[in-house]
Amino acid sequence: MITSIAQKELLSTLRDRRFAVLSVLVLSLLLAATLVGRRAAAALQHERTAAQHTVDEQFHHQPNRHPHRVAHYGSFAFHFT
Repeated sequence: MITSIAQKELLSTLRDRRFAVLSVLVLSLLLAATLVGRRAAAALQHERTAAQHTVDEQFHHQPNRHPHRVAHYGSFAFHFT
């Protein structure tokens, strides 16, 4: 009995145009969100790489100093995922 009711409801839902339109709309929004998210992640990764390169260059081109003073100069470590 429950399966026949579920089959009838599923068939009724599939025949309704609103379901198809909403499904296409939701899938389109999911695709757009995925593309925007991937682009933002790629831009963030590029910024991290550039910043790490800049920090590495600053560290390697600093004047010759005692290691204790160099430690006070500071450095950054970026987490790459």
